Amino acid sequence: MLAPATIRAADALLKVAHTVDQPTGVWHAKPQQLRRVTALKLQVTTGGGADLRQLTCLVCFDDYPVLKGIECSGHDVNGKVEKHFICEECLAGHVASAIDADAIGDFSRRGGVRCVDPQCTAQPFSDSCLA
Repeated sequence: MLAPATIRAADALLKVAHTVDQPTGVWHAKPQQLRRVTALKLQVTTGGGADLRQLTCLVCFDDYPVLKGIECSGHDVNGKVEKHFICEECLAGHVASAIDADAIGDFSRRGGVRCVDPQCTAQPFSDSCLA
């Protein structure tokens, strides 16, 4: 079984990653690389296989593997949690527009960068997701 080896490999990568929490880390990984390693570890530890879903970006409407973007934490719609997906490229534009000089007041009032769906009540994305 590959699960123990995968968990050890993910732990080793995360241990040497240069992050805000670990400024002495030697692996200067891109944020999406860290998200993928963390997601792989989570999938293996919860007993699930690789997440092979293809999701449609809410901004550009292209289909992407789930690990090529980010989903909001979701909100309740008639008893069902509805999540929204945004690809990495559109996420970069969304973050840039959320923190520009014209929108900084909204950014402060909302508590951070939120889902692109204006009706979504999900919590803002965490700094580690956006890093």
